[in-house]
Amino acid sequence: MNYETLNLTLDMGLKSSSEMSVKSVSFGDGYKQLYSFGINNKSLNWSGTKTGDYLTIIKPIEDFLENTKGVTPFFWVDPKGQKKLYTCNQWSTNQNKGNLWQIAITLEQFISV
Repeated sequence: MNYETLNLTLDMGLKSSSEMSVKSVSFGDGYKQLYSFGINNKSLNWSGTKTGDYLTIIKPIEDFLENTKGVTPFFWVDPKGQKKLYTCNQWSTNQNKGNLWQIAITLEQFISV
């Protein structure tokens, strides 16, 4: 499948979060066993903002995200230079001053078989 690429450099201060897929089984006397679940059990998510002119910076990002409908994965290169597939099903846009707007997005790593 051919995936589109979101060409976006987020503002400084973005955050990454990793999540490991872990399952647990509890036994008697307080014993618990943890185990890794799945082949790709680590997901990496990024959240951040982009500030700029609404028509030239923010609107193209909104249009791109709306076209994916929150389910179609796309490539994005993170600040560490890693190109991975992501989805985005939620974002918010705020007007800062005049025509200066800011979009806040969370990119969730997409892992598929």
